Amino acid sequence: MMIPEAVERGKPAVIKCMYDLEKEDLYQVKWYRGDREFCRYSPRDVPPLKVFPISGIDVDRDASDAKQVTIKAATKRAHGRYTCEVSADAPSFLTAQMHGFMHVVGKYYE
Repeated sequence: MMIPEAVERGKPAVIKCMYDLEKEDLYQVKWYRGDREFCRYSPRDVPPLKVFPISGIDVDRDASDAKQVTIKAATKRAHGRYTCEVSADAPSFLTAQMHGFMHVVGKYYE
């Protein structure tokens, strides 16, 4: 997982999930801040990208896909532990998680 250690308040943040399924097909990628899922990419769904509202996290849908999620403008609520959870498709449904922590820096006026 590639996540900026610190991002300036109001600036975009790109969080990348680095994985190699080898010969498996992708079933889905889930993104969490803390224990709350805020984004999911499932290639068989239409549309494949789903965003779940969490205060302080505004996902840029045009800049997010199976390998990365982009937060439009970091707020103090975007500060925290992030997880990407990757699952292979049937028959294995093997799942792996990667974690990282992002700090939001700068003055808070919210």
